[in-house]
Amino acid sequence: INEPYAATAFIDREVQARYHHNGYDWDIHGRLYIPVKETLPGYSFVLIHGGGVNELDFQVTPDGRPGLARVLASQGFKVLTPSYPGLWPPGGKWKTPVTERKPFYLLDRPLSDNEIRDRLLKATYQVYMHGISLLMEKYLGGQKLFTMGHSTGGPMAADLYEYLVTAKVVGIAGWGSGGCDGWILKWRQTTEMPVGATVRERQV
Repeated sequence: INEPYAATAFIDREVQARYHHNGYDWDIHGRLYIPVKETLPGYSFVLIHGGGVNELDFQVTPDGRPGLARVLASQGFKVLTPSYPGLWPPGGKWKTPVTERKPFYLLDRPLSDNEIRDRLLKATYQVYMHGISLLMEKYLGGQKLFTMGHSTGGPMAADLYEYLVTAKVVGIAGWGSGGCDGWILKWRQTTEMPVGATVRERQV
């Protein structure tokens, strides 16, 4: 399938913000892709990664091709890819095995083991959403957004509209299951869909 629009050049830059929630300051890091020429001015994409990775998940595919963020930027759309607080190590790439990693909740200084343990208990879904929406408003304020989330990022993409002030979610390009904010239960109760409903029952 060929690209719908002519390719355009783009730049990308690292962005971040600090905010306060649950008794601590937190840093959130992201990457903003800006095309030289916008296809639909005022419309942008937000891509939210799954729980085990970070924003680099959308930059390059495992086999070395341009990732979704770069593809969308080359098609003329601004794209913002946030990393959850704690999941952006210096340079973005982890140098330690998963079992030995310590979250980088602040990007300008190391934290004690005791503080990291306490932060792990307080790094909730709401803490993540606060930071993600802050980045959206800071760098895509007033924009109409298409959101997409993978795994844990799925419900975040679906919930983002509740946290924005000037930016507005106008569509969900895709989403994956995951997360623990109870969104699927809320959806089932709203639609009166039985928990064990089959695909055929849902279609009916």
